Amino acid sequence: MTWLLIRSSLDPGNFKDIEATQQAGEQATRHKFGGGMADELIPLDVREFILTYIQSIAQLEALLLLKSKPEIVWTRANVASQLYIDEGQAAEVLDLLCESGLVSCDGDTYRFNSDAPDNGPMVERLAALYRKHLIPVTNLVHSRPSGVRAFAAAFKLRKDR
Repeated sequence: MTWLLIRSSLDPGNFKDIEATQQAGEQATRHKFGGGMADELIPLDVREFILTYIQSIAQLEALLLLKSKPEIVWTRANVASQLYIDEGQAAEVLDLLCESGLVSCDGDTYRFNSDAPDNGPMVERLAALYRKHLIPVTNLVHSRPSGVRAFAAAFKLRKDR
């Protein structure tokens, strides 16, 4: 990158190298933070939901599983079996979903929290996008810096506080 800028500065008529370098940097930044294709395919409100509440693909799939079968009272073992993860990871994922208010917990059982009015439609949209645009959604989940999650969680409004 430095070489292109030095070479361009020696040839004042050649600004194409500088422009190409800037565009490459912008694309790299968008890719690093889930932009690019995700910006085009995933609506802003769904992206914000993912970046606020979803920390892993296992967490996303657990949420979608519980939403898809709301009549079932789930246990950690059931979720672990369905997602092909160990029970400890299922417990961690389900506990995070409970903390966020997306899932209701009663002892060792879990259900999708349909009491929150915005949960249902948003999670349905997320499920449809995940089915249709698996790679961009997955990239968005993986692109999120972990510090942002803790910061965003500090500003969530909850009934119990």
